[in-house]
Amino acid sequence: LSYGALEQGKSVVPDQSRRQGHNSSLFFSALSSCSEHLLLPCTTSSPQQEVVSQTLAFVDSGATAEFCDSTYASSSNLPIYEIPSLKSLTVADGRLSSAGLVTHATDISINLNGHTETRTFYITNLGRYQILLGKPWLRTHNPSIDWSTDTLTFDQTSCSSHCTTFPLSVSHNPTSTPCPSTIP
Repeated sequence: LSYGALEQGKSVVPDQSRRQGHNSSLFFSALSSCSEHLLLPCTTSSPQQEVVSQTLAFVDSGATAEFCDSTYASSSNLPIYEIPSLKSLTVADGRLSSAGLVTHATDISINLNGHTETRTFYITNLGRYQILLGKPWLRTHNPSIDWSTDTLTFDQTSCSSHCTTFPLSVSHNPTSTPCPSTIP
């Protein structure tokens, strides 16, 4: 895409990528305490912005897509756009999300310790997290995860061709970066 397309608010992520998961339901499973979750320090920005925000990304293998918290998207000045079809959002206990239907998305450049890529994130109220990386992201990168140290390593050759030199590890030290607090 040309820079002019970016100025006109057009997505920089290919249509095929945005259309992953053609069904009308999405899921995520952030019910347990944050010490039980795989959280990774990252920086985010929109592809056309130079303003970078630091946060923690929640890696959720039970999520059917990638998500961005609506308050975070707004405070980070991320450009959002309407998605072609509304999607319901079901949480881990099987209930529909109190946030309502998912109606918007944003394209985010995310950097995890040098692993950089641009992906589409659905906008919703995530509560305690700003960024959620779901199963499609895990499937794309197929990282190794050491659950005893909460370390994720990009060690697949697919990453070396488009997002990083491998292997590259990312981990979260909860004593240096506290867990996000729950938004009431």
